[in-house]
Amino acid sequence: MTFTMAFDKARFDRESQGSEFQFNLACGMKVVCPACSEKTFVPYMDKETYEILLDKGRCDRQAKCGHYSPPNSNPISKFKSRAEVQAEAFKMPSNQDLENYKWDALGLLKGMTSCFSLWLLTLQPQDLIQKAIVWFEIGRHEGGVIFPCFNEFGRIARFKFMRYQSNGKRTKYISYLPKGNYDRGLFGFQHVKDFDTVYIVESEKSAVLGFMAYFLKYGKLSCWIATGGTNGLTEKYIQKLKGKKCILIPDCDSAGRLAFSNYYVKLVDNSKYIDIAPEKECGYDIADKIEGGWKKKRNG
Repeated sequence: MTFTMAFDKARFDRESQGSEFQFNLACGMKVVCPACSEKTFVPYMDKETYEILLDKGRCDRQAKCGHYSPPNSNPISKFKSRAEVQAEAFKMPSNQDLENYKWDALGLLKGMTSCFSLWLLTLQPQDLIQKAIVWFEIGRHEGGVIFPCFNEFGRIARFKFMRYQSNGKRTKYISYLPKGNYDRGLFGFQHVKDFDTVYIVESEKSAVLGFMAYFLKYGKLSCWIATGGTNGLTEKYIQKLKGKKCILIPDCDSAGRLAFSNYYVKLVDNSKYIDIAPEKECGYDIADKIEGGWKKKRNG
């Protein structure tokens, strides 16, 4: 699909700022209209990530075509941006709120229709992916994926909402639910109490692929938790990991290696630090390694 690029970012930012909707028309940008095949179709764009929805928009040929395809009819997601979350005072959600979000917004097997899960389907069979979705309680919202985060007692603390591209790479869009600066929570931490060995990685994607790869190799369930970044494994979680065998697998960059080295020092009596590619410095991670191995085996 070809573009006529005269996109006015300043105007888009100005007009979308006052809009209650997540997607707004990309001022000045034109693509081929799916109805009349003329290059007169103004697509919708995400106001935070600038992601273009090529099949959603409005044709400028109002008299001869007038094709209009809105992304949805709902106001902007209830999820809040990272800056908004950090700016608000701490307030734990009620148990009822969490149960409502868990079953209404999360909807376990709805996760199979997220871009993230559709990408996983290009790598492994559906039954294995469903096992991972149910195990981690992964959900879906507006095409993105919901990762529930659990506190040190194994109870839901918040949900993390992310969007992924069709190649499995995530976009820059990250937001949180419920409203407020809740206890950070770690993805997968609800299972720590049931396992002697815990695999610790940075991203939720790495935890999911690690869980799937372990099951394929050993036919057993395993405990994988994601720190959600380089500073997620705080002291209260480290205390809960004492007595466990912890396998620390950082991303291949200086920030990840430094953070996980610090975790290793605190868990030195019962931990193992694995650098999967010491020669790399590009953020390559265990998910990339697992994906590469699966593709090589499939194509080999």
